[in-house]
Amino acid sequence: MVIAICDDERAERERAGQYVEAFFAGGDAEILAYGPEEFQQALEKKQSEGTAEEENATPDWDIVIMDIEFHGRSFDGIALTRQVNEACQNCQVIYLTHILEFAPDVYETEHCYFVLKDNMEVMLKKALEKAVYLYEKRCAGKPLALTSGGYTVYVPQEEIRYVEKRQRQTVIHTGQKEYPCYESISSLQKRLADHMVRCHSGYLVNLAYVREMESDKVELDLPGVSIPVGKTFREQTKQAYLQYWMRRY
Repeated sequence: MVIAICDDERAERERAGQYVEAFFAGGDAEILAYGPEEFQQALEKKQSEGTAEEENATPDWDIVIMDIEFHGRSFDGIALTRQVNEACQNCQVIYLTHILEFAPDVYETEHCYFVLKDNMEVMLKKALEKAVYLYEKRCAGKPLALTSGGYTVYVPQEEIRYVEKRQRQTVIHTGQKEYPCYESISSLQKRLADHMVRCHSGYLVNLAYVREMESDKVELDLPGVSIPVGKTFREQTKQAYLQYWMRRY
């Protein structure tokens, strides 16, 4: 998951970054901090690229934490958020500001939370919980399009149990069917919801279907199916599993 923070004050970017880092501790999250001009340039670059698949392309943002007022600028965070809404349809926006009087204007844009900086320590955690939940829900509802057996197929993400690297192919497993393709696991992971976790160099697993977790494997709700957990991925898989269920209770 990629989280962008945009604020005109460096100290506030760093403070927000610390809370975000603590929230995703042990998880697979990339935190990017921008000043307003830097964010605007990155957004324009993203809009011109159209996709993040190209080499050196701007990363797709999954969550944007946006300050509203930029001192001495001709634009504000609301204007940038309008562009984010157009460029990153799955992205969840959290507004962050000192000033309550801006609150009514945020409803002109699509966002999921409004946090006062004076209460950031408490409210940003709640905002992130909601943003992650909404992001995963939106992504999970989007079918995975891929080429399998010479045909373009659309696989509902909520039906995918795990993804396996099998020789030269990658195989998507649902409860009823297998879909072999030649897309890499890394590429597929970028297109799947965040609860599809890399637990091994050759596997992705859907945490929603994990029945039991051990140090070296996870048991799925499919009879006799267990997925290995690589030593390199052990801690991040454990943390992702804990965070996934904590967000649901």
